[in-house]
Amino acid sequence: MGGRLIEEILCRDPQKLSRVNTLIVDAHSEREELYAFLGRLSFEIVGESFFFDQGIAYDVVKALKRGKPIIYSEKECRFGPLNLQHKNPDFIAFWSAKARHLEELLKLPDLSKENTEAYRKELISLQDVLHEH
Repeated sequence: MGGRLIEEILCRDPQKLSRVNTLIVDAHSEREELYAFLGRLSFEIVGESFFFDQGIAYDVVKALKRGKPIIYSEKECRFGPLNLQHKNPDFIAFWSAKARHLEELLKLPDLSKENTEAYRKELISLQDVLHEH
């Protein structure tokens, strides 16, 4: 299930959502949108469990309702605020594989300038996350 679908489901009944204090979600795509949405709804991510199994990344998130909106950075929305603080072996393996894939794409001889720039930017971003302490 993607982040936008989770958002859509949560928004279907705003009155019911207003009584919810804890959410546990796992978006397999569109994580960035979901984390930003949770923050706008005043949900703070207090737990993250990232694991990688048979080619699928799972990032199970526990979020608690707070008194005011939470603003997550673009980087926190992309990788998870707690994952950035505590990079477990699955997190490192998953994003390292993504970085290696980008390195291979950058070796393609007929790669457009636009794609080359986008892949290089993405690779630098991943390398920064993987190597920061």
